[in-house]
Amino acid sequence: MPIWADRLLLLLVLVLGVQAFGGPHVGRVPLGAMRVARGEGGAQEDSLALYDAIVSCKDGYISGKLASAMEILSDALRLYGPDQLFSSYNGGKDAVVIMHLLRAAVAKYSQERGVTSKPKFIYFTVKDEFPEVMSHIAETEQRYGLDLLRYDSGIVAGLSQHVASMQTAGLRSPAFVLGTRRGDPNCGNQQAFAPSSSWMTCAFMRVNPILDWEYGHVWHFLRSFHLPYCSLYDAGYTSLGKVSDTRPNPALRKDPPSPSSSSPSSSSSSPSAASLPSSSSSGSGASVG
Repeated sequence: MPIWADRLLLLLVLVLGVQAFGGPHVGRVPLGAMRVARGEGGAQEDSLALYDAIVSCKDGYISGKLASAMEILSDALRLYGPDQLFSSYNGGKDAVVIMHLLRAAVAKYSQERGVTSKPKFIYFTVKDEFPEVMSHIAETEQRYGLDLLRYDSGIVAGLSQHVASMQTAGLRSPAFVLGTRRGDPNCGNQQAFAPSSSWMTCAFMRVNPILDWEYGHVWHFLRSFHLPYCSLYDAGYTSLGKVSDTRPNPALRKDPPSPSSSSPSSSSSSPSAASLPSSSSSGSGASVG
């Protein structure tokens, strides 16, 4: 092909690409659209950017909690590696926090070792699941390049099945990253690393990076870092159970912000109770094993 024809073809591709994103204002291309266009590389870059933002955070309310969480995940990756480390992702608030922390930690681990590893997650399907939850999980799975496996056999059976499949593949030391926080049911006296309970049919190590977080830290992290979470929380839902047994609280509905409202990141103090959904939300199903 002549050089002039090659250059003409390139120009045509660029023009069509710009028009596809809404006109000549390239600087206005939505970041999400750019991530989708970049594929796995974009997900890695996004997760590395989140890692850098976390470790450089100067917010006195959350910085110590973030540093501790990332240290625990870094230790877990060093001990077990990314192929043996996994988490449960059900779209609840605590699970969303863990998803973001884990993808950031795995991205940094990959960068330091010159490898490409995806953060691994499992999802236990619910027959009466909210469409909004399923949509949120699917969107973040694609956006952040998550390695997500789905099980329809229930939590305990699905977890046992997953661990068994790992061990069959030669992964003998599975480690399960949880969103457990002190005060959660079945938390007991767990520490950052805690072996699974003796009643479980499979053995694994529990990893608890946000064990010492409080309810306010969860929402402060998600909102101050502008991280996506399920839209049902803003509609007044305080827990994300099944459609048949979960109702919103109208008093907790979050109205769209006014143009003059400040960003959550503009304040480093603890968020007020009025700005958060009810603390009765479970959001994680994390106290497993």
